[in-house]
This record gives sequence, C-alpha cells and structure tokens, in this order.
Amino acid sequence: MKHQEKKKFGEMTTRSKMQIESTKNSTVSPAILVYGAAGVGKTCLANPATCESPIVVDVDMGLSSLREFDVPFVSIKNPNDIAEFIQLVKSNFNNASQFKTIILDDLTELGMMWLRLNKASFKNPMKAYGEMADWAMQIIHEFRGFTQLGYQVVFLCKEEKVQDQTTGGLIWSPAFPGKQIQNMLDYLVGEVFHMEIYVDPADENQQKHRVFRTVRTPQIAAKSRYGKFGELEYANLNSIFSGMKESV
Repeated sequence: MKHQEKKKFGEMTTRSKMQIESTKNSTVSPAILVYGAAGVGKTCLANPATCESPIVVDVDMGLSSLREFDVPFVSIKNPNDIAEFIQLVKSNFNNASQFKTIILDDLTELGMMWLRLNKASFKNPMKAYGEMADWAMQIIHEFRGFTQLGYQVVFLCKEEKVQDQTTGGLIWSPAFPGKQIQNMLDYLVGEVFHMEIYVDPADENQQKHRVFRTVRTPQIAAKSRYGKFGELEYANLNSIFSGMKESV
C-alpha cells in the first residue's frame, strides 16, 4: 500500500474547482428592501422608465397604479405559487432571463398570506408564527440568490412603528407579522430604504418628489452598506442599481 501524505489544513487538491476572486471584479448587486406608507408609490417603482425590464411578483393584489404601463407580473395566491415562481426563474422556464428586475410586492403581505392559510392548523399560535418565519426566511434567501443569476431584486414592504431595540423609542420600520423576521431584516437585506415624499424648502413651486431615505434617523430605520448614496435619493431603481455597481 502506497503511503498517502496527509494534507495540511487549508491545502487544496489539484482537482478543486474553487476559485479565489477579487471583490473589484464583482458584478452582483445585492437585493434591496423598500418600505413606506400606503399610497407613497412603492408599486410604481416597477415603471419601466425607471426600472430595467421588471417583473412584479404580486402578493398584494394592488397593481392598479401600473395599468398605464406594460409590466409583466405573476399572481401569488398561496405558498405553492411562489415556490413555483422560484423554480421557474432557476430553470429559466418561459424565457425568464428576458427580465432584469424582480420585484416582490410585498413581503408584509407574503407573511400574512401564509398565516391566513395555515394558522388555524396550529394549536399553539406562537408555533405558527415560528413556522411562518422559517418559511419566509427561506423565500428571502431564494430571492437573494437570484442576484447570483444576474437579476436585480427588490423587496417591497409596508411600514409600522416598532420599539427601537437600542433606544427604546418608537421608530418607523419595515412591517412583518411576528418579531423574528422583523428583527432580522437588517441582516437579511443589505440595503433598506424608506420611501417618502419630499418637498425642497427652496422650491417656490413646492414640487413633490418620491425619494428613498438611505440613512437612519431617530424616527426612521434605513441603511446602505455602500455608503455612497446621499441621505435622500430619487426613487429611481435604475439610478440606485447603477450607483451600487459603480461603487463596487
């Protein structure tokens, strides 16, 4: 029997397919989460004029604001529907690669949908929320994985006031049923923007603009890992994703 030399820890075999790459060559744009009040215009982010080749994954059943545009969408009525969509994207069935931006509208309603369909089957309601959270985290993970396939991913979310874990005060934050996912959204998604209406005090016409708040304030949760956006950015997904790629 030939003597087999023991490999040192971390030593690669010549057959290994693992490659060491440079972050400077990274072309993957992380998923972003946009949340805000009802009527602020979150669904309108799918406007093809400001969003490259969008497809809307519609859980909220509220696409009336897009009627004047020709925006493809799929309706999600139960957990099986969204599982099917995930598989379609992974397999590029029906030429899914014709789309560039996948918008989940919205994450809040997705959790509520699961609870409406499944909560009654649990004797312990808390267990239902735990199961829903596990399921939702898997969905978020799958959608984030789409970025590895070349897609841009946007999660939309409703808003609600919650207790800030640091200060103890109330702060506007993405809304999600149960606390498990809500407390982890900052870690699950790299970019969390609050969508709001802004009027420049110096503008005599007092024109209203939809903007993303990218920096946290004492009253509003927001963050950007890139750190190169202004505190307020116009609500234009093309500009946002372009800025993210330039800063990589």
